[in-house]
Amino acid sequence: MKANVKEFLSKLSDGVNLDNVSWDSVGNPQSDIRWTQSADDQNFFDACVEEMKHRNIQSALDIACGFGNFVLTCNRSGITAFGVDPLPPSKDSFYVGTFATVVENSELLGDYKFDCITAHNILHGKYHSQEELKKLFDFFKKHAKYVIITEPRENSSELLSGLKLEHAFDSSHRRTFHKMYKVEG
Repeated sequence: MKANVKEFLSKLSDGVNLDNVSWDSVGNPQSDIRWTQSADDQNFFDACVEEMKHRNIQSALDIACGFGNFVLTCNRSGITAFGVDPLPPSKDSFYVGTFATVVENSELLGDYKFDCITAHNILHGKYHSQEELKKLFDFFKKHAKYVIITEPRENSSELLSGLKLEHAFDSSHRRTFHKMYKVEG
């Protein structure tokens, strides 16, 4: 099956229920949807882009992109990037979607691989079941050459099987640890 990336991205909004979420919660540090971006976040995004360029990464998909600053940083640096979030910041390069809709629509990608898929500050295991995380990691392994992710806290050996550590980023101000992995195989 030939990949249709734009069709995949446009289908991600199917099934997303935003009835209980308002734009008023965006940027509210107490919100489960958003937190205030800091200079540390931008420094981390710059470090990611530098590492990606070192590996000649040309395309990226950022799942749960939040305000979209990572996607914008990539695009300004010449990396074609798309963001997926329940509340994307705009329509340019950003699509409404969730982890579940990414996984549910993955067949539209066929064997297509993004050079890099990222999921920053979100894989701590706090909000997602092990089954949901397994499906997401299976998506990473099928549709990415590299992944940049938050270090999973629970059952990480199962999730990380098939991924080879390439780079560990410095700890962020949130004391989360991000690593770049190459998908083996």
